Amino acid sequence: MATKADLEQLFRQADVDGNNFLTLNELCTAMRKLGYKGDDSVIKGYFEKADASGDNKVTFDEYMKAMSSAPPQLHRAALMRRMFSKFDTDGSGALNRKELQRATAILGDKFSAEDIDILMEILDKDHSDTVDMEEFITAFMSKRR
Repeated sequence: MATKADLEQLFRQADVDGNNFLTLNELCTAMRKLGYKGDDSVIKGYFEKADASGDNKVTFDEYMKAMSSAPPQLHRAALMRRMFSKFDTDGSGALNRKELQRATAILGDKFSAEDIDILMEILDKDHSDTVDMEEFITAFMSKRR
């Protein structure tokens, strides 16, 4: 789970006009940028839950309360989406072998071509010879349960 300092930094980044509260638009933009999934109605639901005062603004305290009560898997999935996006250097929406090898190196392991073949076999559930975002998230999230 994100630390209190991480959550504070995310709030400050989302508060683009610096007025110490978030609007629905700021929250939507920030959540998408941070890898949270869901259409505008889902994010609006988060906003309405967080806006305890009902003034159509989410203060820092309201934000912190909402974020710390969110299920940890929600934060983990968002983190995995952000990681995937960084690893997907060609922007195709899927990791090829070269991108997967680069990702493992970034994470601290130097995998051989044979290791990458094995990893691809494990992760590539649809046999497309690539790992899409959902395959990536599913693989890593299932290890954390």
